Amino acid sequence: EGLVNRLEKKRSEARIRAFQELSECTFTPMAPTWKAKRSPRSSQSSRAGSFLSDARPVVHEGDQQAQADELVAAQVTQIDALRQLEKKEREMQDATQQVFNEFLERSLEEGRRKLKLFEETPEGREYLATRARSYLELNRGMNDSAALAEARSDLSRASEAKLHTHAAQLRQQRVQKDAQQIQLARLKVAWELIQLQRRYSQLLDKQLLPRSMLAGFDASLVERLTKEAWYVEARSFAHNVAKPEV
Repeated sequence: EGLVNRLEKKRSEARIRAFQELSECTFTPMAPTWKAKRSPRSSQSSRAGSFLSDARPVVHEGDQQAQADELVAAQVTQIDALRQLEKKEREMQDATQQVFNEFLERSLEEGRRKLKLFEETPEGREYLATRARSYLELNRGMNDSAALAEARSDLSRASEAKLHTHAAQLRQQRVQKDAQQIQLARLKVAWELIQLQRRYSQLLDKQLLPRSMLAGFDASLVERLTKEAWYVEARSFAHNVAKPEV
């Protein structure tokens, strides 16, 4: 058990480090700012100097289209990855709920078995007798059989409430662990999308590709993505765990 706890602690620390690293990725929209460079020389030398300073490698239209298609396809791939993570998140939630229900059912069954054994012990009989006397004192018209039944019911409810609480705590721990795993995967996808967005801005800024070739690229995707609740929550989580303990 000690080894399992140490391994789980290491995995948890690794997830937190990854959160911290990926959460540092930020997005700042980069509007095209390319301007023709001007020289203080004569107009003729200015045009020549401008031509030389702005000279770029000749890229054939076919190569340009290939670059554009590759960039758009890469973004589509990452968008699909986000959709797959949403699907995986729902599947993990359903699986966790099923495991929780099965665990609780087994726990309640085991709890009832243990209660029966406890009622047959001297301590159990004494407990039930004490509870039954309390019911008789509070309810003058109640008979011994009804008082004992109420005492057993009290014991059963207390046991079940304790088991429900324990199972809920285990479920919450599992939910948090799964959520961290999904958030980490989403942050990785977000990081890739931010890099693609920067590449898109550079291509336009340096006029390496005409805007028409990049019509299939969603230029506002990253800006929308970084405003979504899961992204804000993931960055907030990483920021909080990065704070030094006081």
